[in-house]
Amino acid sequence: MPPYLRPPSSGAGTFPPFDFVSGGTAVVGLVPDGLTRYVLGMAKVDPELRGLSRANRRQMNHAETRLWWHIRRRQFGVQFRRQHVAFGRIMDFACLSLKLNVEVDGSQHDRNLDRLRDEFLEARGWTVLRFWSWEIYRNNETVLDTIGSKIDELRLK
Repeated sequence: MPPYLRPPSSGAGTFPPFDFVSGGTAVVGLVPDGLTRYVLGMAKVDPELRGLSRANRRQMNHAETRLWWHIRRRQFGVQFRRQHVAFGRIMDFACLSLKLNVEVDGSQHDRNLDRLRDEFLEARGWTVLRFWSWEIYRNNETVLDTIGSKIDELRLK
């Protein structure tokens, strides 16, 4: 078993709820595939996911690149990370301060799996916005308005 999935040697079963932002402490959580995974802070990320995340950042599709151009450099007043690894999966664009995840879906996405992932994140206090690639091409201003409105709403909470 890889060390990042191995439970700590002492205090098993006394962990707080899964929260990937709790740097430096051992946390545990159930992921949709039913496995219990142990993570030691944010530093221990699955090396395979980290590599895939880096590859995705280098080879973003056109819709993701177009959206990233608008949301990078705090243009909404908040910082987004692209292809951010959390909870054993990769988020297209994550705003950690507001717990906002923006996903860009192409034709290859499985709606049932996406629904499970959204429910998993929402149960942990995250808000998920999903847009189809064609929406970014045809209605880019509407997509940006939706993201901006959600950011304003989350700031008021």
